[in-house]
Amino acid sequence: MKHANKTLLTLALSAALFGCGGSDSGNSGQDGPQTPETYACNVSQSEHSNKLRIYQVMVESFVSGDPNIGHGTGYGTSHHNGDLQGIIDSLDYIKETGANAIWLTPIFHSIPVDGQDHWADRLDATGYFASDYFSIDHDSAIWTQPKS
Repeated sequence: MKHANKTLLTLALSAALFGCGGSDSGNSGQDGPQTPETYACNVSQSEHSNKLRIYQVMVESFVSGDPNIGHGTGYGTSHHNGDLQGIIDSLDYIKETGANAIWLTPIFHSIPVDGQDHWADRLDATGYFASDYFSIDHDSAIWTQPKS
C-alpha cells in the first residue's frame, strides 16, 4: 500500500510540474529579436545621457597639484594628496581618454561618529562614510582651490 501511495504521489507531482512548463522558446512568429519596450519621460535627455563618457575621479587620491595645501584634514586619517588643482592640471589627459564628463567622488561631508567601530573609521578615511549627502565637505580637497 505504501508503494502505491508513493507512486500516486509521484505521478501527481509530475503532472503538476508538467503543467508549469515554460513557454515556447520561439519568437512568436516575429522575425529577428524583439525590441524591449522603453519608458522614457524625456527622450532628448535619454539621448544626451547615452552619449556621456564619464571619468570618475576620487579627488583626494587622484593627483596632487598644489604642494602648499595641507592634507590630512579632510577624510579622517587619509594621507593621500589629491586636490582640485591636480584635477585641473589633468584635464587634457582626461579629455584624451574620450571622457566628456567628470564625476568627482567622494565629496560629501564625512565625519567620525563617537563610538563607531574600526571599519567605520576606515570608511570615514575614504570619505564614503557620509554624514550628510546634501553638503560638500569643506575640509576636502575640492574646497582648497579658490573660486575664480
